Amino acid sequence: MITHRHAVLLAMLAFVVPTAGRFVFTPILPLMQSDFGLSIVAAGWLAAANHLGYLVGAMTAVRLRLTERATIRLGLAGVTLSIAGMATVTSLEAWFALRAVAGITAAWLLIHTSAWGLRHAAAAQRPQWSAFVFGGAGVGIIGTGLLCAFWTLGGGGASGAWLANGALLGACALAVWARAGDRDVHAPVATASASSRPAPGIARLIFSYGLCGFGYVTAATFLPVLARSVLGDDGGYVWFWPLFGAAGILSTIIAVRAGERFGDIATYRFCAGLMAVGNAAMAVLSAGWSLAFGTIAIGGTFMVVTMLGLREARKRAPATATRVIGRMTIAWAVGQCIGPVVSAYLAGAQASFTLALWVAAAALALATVVTPPRMPA
Repeated sequence: MITHRHAVLLAMLAFVVPTAGRFVFTPILPLMQSDFGLSIVAAGWLAAANHLGYLVGAMTAVRLRLTERATIRLGLAGVTLSIAGMATVTSLEAWFALRAVAGITAAWLLIHTSAWGLRHAAAAQRPQWSAFVFGGAGVGIIGTGLLCAFWTLGGGGASGAWLANGALLGACALAVWARAGDRDVHAPVATASASSRPAPGIARLIFSYGLCGFGYVTAATFLPVLARSVLGDDGGYVWFWPLFGAAGILSTIIAVRAGERFGDIATYRFCAGLMAVGNAAMAVLSAGWSLAFGTIAIGGTFMVVTMLGLREARKRAPATATRVIGRMTIAWAVGQCIGPVVSAYLAGAQASFTLALWVAAAALALATVVTPPRMPA
C-alpha cells in the first residue's frame, strides 16, 4: 500500500507519458521536414491524426471495463510503443496510423492518471497537490524538448529522435508500472437523471473551451517551425519548446493560488485572453522577443485552462459532472483536430503562419467573450 503523497508523485511521472506522446511531434517536426521533405500540410494532417485519436480515446476511456491499473498500463505501453514505432516506418499512412494510436492511448492514460492522482490528493486533504499531477505535462514537454534540442544540435535525424523519445517514455513507464493506478478501482459509468436541467452557463463554457482547444494548438504544433523562421538555422530555435514546457509547470502551481483568490472562472477567462495576446504577439514575428513572449503566454496557460475549465464544469454540474466533462473534452478535442489542418492550409506553400496565428487569436478572444459569468455564491 503506497502513501497518498507517493501516489501523487507517481501520477505526475505517469502524466509525462501521454503529454509527451501527444506533443513530441512538435520538436521533431523540423527534423522530419529536413529528412523526409514533410510538407506543412502533411504535418497538419499528422497532428490532426493524433488529436482525432485523442478524441476517440476520450469517448471510449470509461467504456474499457478494465481496472484503473490495467488501463493505465495499457496506456503506458500504447503510447511508448507507438512513439518508438515512428522510427521504423517512412510512409505518411503508417505515421498517420501510429499518431492516431498514440492519441487514443494517451487519452486513456491521461484521463485515468488524472483520476488516480486527484483522488489521492483529495484523500490526503491536499487539493493543492493537483498542481503536481498536472505539472507532469510540463515535465514531459521539457524532457522531450531538451532531448530533441540536444539531438538536433548533435546532428541527429528524425528516426533516431523518435526512438530516443520512445526510450525516454519507456523508462518513465517502467518506473510507474509496478504501482500504476489502484487495481481495485474500475472506471465509473456515466449516469445522469433524465429530469436534470442544464446547469447555468454550461453551454457557453463548453463552446468557450472548444475555442481554446482550437486557439492553443497552432503554437503547440508548429512552434519550432515558427522559431526557425524567425531565428534561422543557427540552433536557437530548438530551445523554445522546452521554454513552452517550463511555463506550463510554473503556471499550474500559480493557477491553484489564483483560482482560490480570484475564482476559477475569472482566472480561466484571463488565461484565454492571455493566450489570445500570445498568438497575436507571435503573428507579428518581428523579433525573437515577441516569439518568446508568445511561447510563455501560451505554454503558461493551456494546461491552466484545461484544469480550471474542467473544475468549473464539475462545480456547475455536480450531479452530471461526468457527462459535462465528457462534452467539454470532446469540444476541446474537436477544436484541436481542426486547428492544425486549418493553420497548415492558411500557412500555404510559403509556410507563413501569420494569418493562422491571427485566426487563433480571434478564436481565443471570442472565448473570453462567451465564457459565462461567475456563479452566484
